[in-house]
Amino acid sequence: MRDLSIYKNFESTHAVDPRMYERYTIKRGLRNADGSGVVVGVTSVSNVHGYVISDEEKTADEGVLTYRGYNIVDLVSNAVDEKRFGFEEAAYLLMSGDLPTQTELEKFNKLLQEQRDLPDGFTINYIAQPPTRDIMNAMGRSILSLYAFDERAEERSAEHEVDTAIMLMSRLPRIMVLAYHVLRNKFHGDSLFIHPYREGEATAETILSMLRPDREYTELEARVLDVMMMIHAEHGGGNNSTFSCRSLTSADTDPYSAYAAAIGSLKGARHGGANARVLAMADDAMEHIKDAVDEGSVADYLNKVLDGKAFDHTGLIYGMGHAVYTLSDPRAILLKKICAQTGGRH
Repeated sequence: MRDLSIYKNFESTHAVDPRMYERYTIKRGLRNADGSGVVVGVTSVSNVHGYVISDEEKTADEGVLTYRGYNIVDLVSNAVDEKRFGFEEAAYLLMSGDLPTQTELEKFNKLLQEQRDLPDGFTINYIAQPPTRDIMNAMGRSILSLYAFDERAEERSAEHEVDTAIMLMSRLPRIMVLAYHVLRNKFHGDSLFIHPYREGEATAETILSMLRPDREYTELEARVLDVMMMIHAEHGGGNNSTFSCRSLTSADTDPYSAYAAAIGSLKGARHGGANARVLAMADDAMEHIKDAVDEGSVADYLNKVLDGKAFDHTGLIYGMGHAVYTLSDPRAILLKKICAQTGGRH
């Protein structure tokens, strides 16, 4: 069957002459020809700054990431210095536009706690069956499945949008961990752990508590994970997954379909899925570089990757930073600071 023309001529049949993009001023994805971002809308939620354009010239600049006008460095540093969890506060800020008062934060946390439990039979019927080798695939599928448990799924009111967002924010960490345990059980022969959530835990604590077989974790581990979630909570409102979500909502579809589409986009190797490619590339490098401390050996391997002759043959080196940033990525600077505090290597 593979000798059919639909297989053999696939690339040539669907190829487009690159000159057509210039002729008709067509954007490649969400990028201009010079690598700068394409303006697809305006947002007051978040802003990413990485360069300055003056007289049509792109000039590198220090990276800045803000949530509702607040610098991410300040948000994270305050939470770390005060030894408290900041993800829930950042999430409230992004959703409401303002930092929560102590009372508002307590009520918000209570709403998250109340939604942790999944519908009866959901784990077995929607996460474990059929098992999947990709956790993000399981998350997207689960979001679509949760539609069936929502009697107001087609409601378009602002109240229902907030309710749905809070419910998914509460349940997705649990779905993620359960999907991981199913994956380890079905494809690697590990024992299957299904821990109930513990009341009173922050989201970072909940993830680690349900992830570990013995449910043990250190306070430092939870706080580092909390920082990771804070700095990845939003990134400018125009990235691929957010754009995908906005594209679907413009068709007036339900929030579950829109969020699932965003997860599907985020799964991509040129978006959030790049982290998995980084780890795979590191493993491949360790296997094929004869002397990992020899710069020449490392350079030879990287050149082969760039030439499409090594690793996944795409010619891409993953994990080299976000395209918007030039001189620095504020998230990387924050993580290096945290890494130094934990005694880890940069």
